[in-house]
Amino acid sequence: FTDRYFLLTHYHKDHLSGFKHIIKTHPDYFSRVFLPFMPVGNSNNADILDFAVFAHVFMSFQTDCSNINTSCIKAFELIYGNVSAARLFTLKSGDTFSFDKSEYEVLWPPEKGFEFTPELTDAVEQLNIIYASPFAYDFEREFFHLKNDFIKTYLKCCQANSVNDRTLPHERHRLSERLIDLLDKINLLKSQLNESKRAHDVRDILTDPVVSQAFSDSVNMSSLVFHNIRTSSPGIQDVLMTGDCMPEVISKIQDKLYDGYYVLKAPHHGTSSGYSPIFNDMAFSHILISN
Repeated sequence: FTDRYFLLTHYHKDHLSGFKHIIKTHPDYFSRVFLPFMPVGNSNNADILDFAVFAHVFMSFQTDCSNINTSCIKAFELIYGNVSAARLFTLKSGDTFSFDKSEYEVLWPPEKGFEFTPELTDAVEQLNIIYASPFAYDFEREFFHLKNDFIKTYLKCCQANSVNDRTLPHERHRLSERLIDLLDKINLLKSQLNESKRAHDVRDILTDPVVSQAFSDSVNMSSLVFHNIRTSSPGIQDVLMTGDCMPEVISKIQDKLYDGYYVLKAPHHGTSSGYSPIFNDMAFSHILISN
């Protein structure tokens, strides 16, 4: 192949693990890599990323929490360490990209105004309150500031690598180096943080089944959804790709959808949790179920 692209819809292991293996063994395998923007809420809160940083620090040795995946934390480090930075692009609602002589439009997620699940937002607020306390130790306050700086830098990395609004290479490199440095500093505090008396309270929040499910659902909710840009009448080029998006997402982007597609990639592997009643009013020649 002269061009081989990889597009990650969201940060769940079943969508990412194979990619990690490929680029670590064959760095030149993909000519372009597309990653999803990390969305933020109306209050500029990045709840998915915020929660993932806490999970990265306090749950690193737990393997039975399948709903909690922190792959987003090291996404830029993974690409910059194994693939040329010039090949990395980030996508959000409104962006367009080309592949195989076709143009595609990203319908979801928005860069701002994302609605996280209330349970996740409440959990992130509780976690931050713990370390914003005036009675926190110096190393805990340091972690809190590093975490916030990491999140801000991560969001800047998303913007700097945007497919339609990229910054200059030296700026992208500077931000990625900053991001990696911040994570290294956070990792150096792991032992102290996990031995502190507040660690138990943090893990109680992280391992709450309702909270971990809310985190997983929010990750699915942030899946990239895109379709081809029609240049003529409907035809076999019409494809709707949905990742693991939830029915609420289809409702939010309903006005942007065509009345039918040649191929629908069924959300969330064709499970009932991803099915939207809106599909009943649309025409599809084929439904693709990924497993």
